[in-house]
Amino acid sequence: MPELPDVENFKHVLVRNGLDRIIKGVVVKDARILGELSAEAFTSNLRGRRLVSVLRHGKHLLETPRL
Repeated sequence: MPELPDVENFKHVLVRNGLDRIIKGVVVKDARILGELSAEAFTSNLRGRRLVSVLRHGKHLLETPRL
């Protein structure tokens, strides 16, 4: 589990380098985190979208993709 400062730093990296870029691919290392959603469905839903915002809630990063 990452430490909170590490998650905040990664958020800033995504904001600086990832906003408004097209998501070309997604790697799911542990599909259990997705619950009922399959890794294939998750990756296909994100591929081709643009990252428009990055939020942090505790140790979780929430990213908002846009078509």
